[in-house]
Amino acid sequence: HPVQWVGEFSAPSKWRGTPNAAVDAAWDSIAHMGAISVPTEELERLGRLRNSSVTLPSGDGGGYMASIAAFHQMHCLNLLRKYSYLDYYRVKPDEAAFFNAPTLRVHVDHCIEMLRQVLMCSADLHLIVYDWVEQVHYPWPDFGTDHMCRDYEQVHNW
Repeated sequence: HPVQWVGEFSAPSKWRGTPNAAVDAAWDSIAHMGAISVPTEELERLGRLRNSSVTLPSGDGGGYMASIAAFHQMHCLNLLRKYSYLDYYRVKPDEAAFFNAPTLRVHVDHCIEMLRQVLMCSADLHLIVYDWVEQVHYPWPDFGTDHMCRDYEQVHNW
């Protein structure tokens, strides 16, 4: 569906700003990495069925455990957001253990690497045009570009 990106530095967004309950709730609503069940035939078709593939109990629908890559990518972006406010999350009771763990740096580096690959794989060729703006003494980028996007909410609800 068509979307015009909002990229102004000061544009309001429920996903932007210093950490608080509302910003965290907004991110939690889009960055959940829940598992899905994939039938045997689908994993075979993708060439991904292995002896080590995790099976789900028949009471949970059976099949094999998988997750949607976009949700992992959103999790990674959320992790980087939180990492940029490390002082806040290191003392937040429900986050402190994770953000003080010795594996945090490795997790952050993993997320940086995954997002680098996503961006390089889907290199966005839209043009960012520059304008002269009052009180700015150099060309200013207009990030408000038009895009044809998947409906993330529909994907998330699926």
